[in-house]
Parts: sequence; C-alpha cells; structure tokens
Amino acid sequence: MALRREGDVLADLRVAFTGTNPRPVLLQGTAELCGRPLDAQIFNGLDALVRDQIMSMKTTFTPGHYRRRVAGVLARRLVARLYAE
Repeated sequence: MALRREGDVLADLRVAFTGTNPRPVLLQGTAELCGRPLDAQIFNGLDALVRDQIMSMKTTFTPGHYRRRVAGVLARRLVARLYAE
C-alpha cells in the first residue's frame, strides 16, 4: 500500500494484494477515493473495491469469502494507520 496525504486530504492511494488471486492484484479505482479527508465514505469505497476485485482462491484452510473479508479489513486498518502517521 502507498498513501500520500496533503494536509487533511487523502491525495493518493495505491493498494496491491498478493496471495489472494492467482497473481498479484493492483486495485483499480482507488484514485476516485482521493481528494478529501479520510472518512467512512472512503473506507466503504475501499471495501467495495476489494470485494469486487479480490477473488480469493479456494484452499483447504479458509474459504475464499472469509479471506476476501479479511483483506478488506486489513486494507482499512492499514489506510487508517498510514494516514495517521
């Protein structure tokens, strides 16, 4: 994840996932989330992008829908943490 903040505004956000799809995924559409302070609307948009673009492969350990949900939660936490720094 890469995040750029200008004052209180989220200026740039790039998110990539590995270990979920057959190949690494760079989320498309994160630029549309930028241009305002970090808020619930950004988090909801990020969740939607993850849900739409992460297609977790089936494993014997955890179901795909669970890993997709966890990926969204981890992305939200990391955005909040990086934004706060």
